[in-house]
Amino acid sequence: MGNIKNILFFINCIATIVFFMACSSPEENEIIESTPPAEKVYVTGAETIIPYHTLKMYLDENFSQMYFLDTKFNESHGGSYVLDYFDEGGQGMDSYPSITIGSVTFGNNYWVSDKAVVGMPVQLKDISNTLTFDFKTSQLEANDIDDKWMASINFIFDNYGTETSEPVASERDYDLVIMHAHHNFNDSVQDKPLDENTKTTHWYFARNSDKSLKPYHLTIDGKTYTYAVRYKFFINSGDKNNKTHLKFIPYGNTELPEILKINVKEVIQTTKDYLPYVNLTPELRTLAETNIALPNAWLKSINAGYEVYTGNATLNIEQFRVNL
Repeated sequence: MGNIKNILFFINCIATIVFFMACSSPEENEIIESTPPAEKVYVTGAETIIPYHTLKMYLDENFSQMYFLDTKFNESHGGSYVLDYFDEGGQGMDSYPSITIGSVTFGNNYWVSDKAVVGMPVQLKDISNTLTFDFKTSQLEANDIDDKWMASINFIFDNYGTETSEPVASERDYDLVIMHAHHNFNDSVQDKPLDENTKTTHWYFARNSDKSLKPYHLTIDGKTYTYAVRYKFFINSGDKNNKTHLKFIPYGNTELPEILKINVKEVIQTTKDYLPYVNLTPELRTLAETNIALPNAWLKSINAGYEVYTGNATLNIEQFRVNL
């Protein structure tokens, strides 16, 4: 009798297994996804990819190529690109392959952005306290002895125009650059006073009364990073003689923020607030006060890109996004 029960139990188990196998479809036993691979989209010249987000790449495409992945350039992610850079030779900076968010000039036209979409154009006095941007970069094979590059953010101001006017290059008297990742690039935080013999560019850092740097503190996700604030001036440089060029240079940090997060209103105001801490002649101070952070000036756009000089490297902007 016991053997019969064992046989019946075994038959019942087999029947149960067969039943579930018969009722189960292949889709329930394995997840089958057919997500198409991201497409590489190559860009040369200037091209608007999504509204008010424009890629610019003016390097010789026989040497260097830029592309973006269609899944990583959209309204929610912002802009991105991959630059396979190869030095073309020559002297100085080759180019500034970049993403422009805001108003932009290309194709002999000036395209005005929509403030409701990207927060620009906007007068400095009206910039929202919540206007920020996120900037994330990465690099591959970019730290060789002959590689020279710098990732940076550039603000495009217009001190004299209107909301819809194109900034005049010769009248761009207020520049603001935020230095990010770089290699073989000058990140010195020493003043370079005017040399009466050579009469070339000269610069000065905001400093405390004891001559130490007066740092700009940037806190991101609970971690604080320090930046030196540099004021640069020009001489024997034509229209540039009227310019005041501001640059925030990271220093004293063992690493850069993984994602650079900047409050636009705060960083612009800092360029004005730190001016009293810079050792300038009366003439230079007057020039700086005339140019810097004027309430009625316009912020027309913000650029993110790489200054490229020499070497052979893959330089990535993984994300550049403006947040309203």
